[in-house]
Amino acid sequence: MPLAAITPPSSSGTATPTSTSALTNAGISSSLQKTAPSLFAQNGTTTPLADLDASLLHATYTTAPRPVPGHDSAETAAQRTCTDHMVTARWTLARGWEAPELKPYGALSIMPNASVLHYATECFEGMKLYRGHDGRLRLFRPDRNAARMLTSAARIALPAFPPVELIKLVTALCATDGPKWLPKTQPGHFLYIRPTMIATDAALGVQRPKEALLYLILACFPDMTVSASS
Repeated sequence: MPLAAITPPSSSGTATPTSTSALTNAGISSSLQKTAPSLFAQNGTTTPLADLDASLLHATYTTAPRPVPGHDSAETAAQRTCTDHMVTARWTLARGWEAPELKPYGALSIMPNASVLHYATECFEGMKLYRGHDGRLRLFRPDRNAARMLTSAARIALPAFPPVELIKLVTALCATDGPKWLPKTQPGHFLYIRPTMIATDAALGVQRPKEALLYLILACFPDMTVSASS
């Protein structure tokens, strides 16, 4: 399914925080620099850092696709099943964002002393991919989620990114797994989208993260409008 099949609304700008505590001002001011690429000093020169760029997305598709659980099954109710693929993008203080990858869903590899495990340096958003009764796949105001995630990342000094690029990555993942995992025979259902960013640098001590990982997953969720007792 082409990406155009999912048509997120465009946004004329990105939301930025209007007030912060003294403890987060430094993180906000250093992270929300989206008018130009970030810079760092290396060997006495100023070198632009790579920004998040969805056009560089490299895709590796699974060779072991899994069956889609029934919408009313115990597996779906457990909210533990994710779709066949995920998207990841790595960031480092030295180079900025690396090319994102669309790849088979699987475990992440981080060190035991990764910042996220000790200081909860992470943020996430919750979105939904819907299968309409007309058969089309839709996202609902993803620009709001992307802008809010940028604000959340800045508050804890995680790296900034162009919100429109995050939307493109979400759209790519939804276009890859949506047609199979939201069959047209089950209109009105949805997949839960979880964009997440974590600090992965292997160092103890409260400090601005020097490495981070952005990843996107799609999860099977039950109908949240139906009570468990019904």
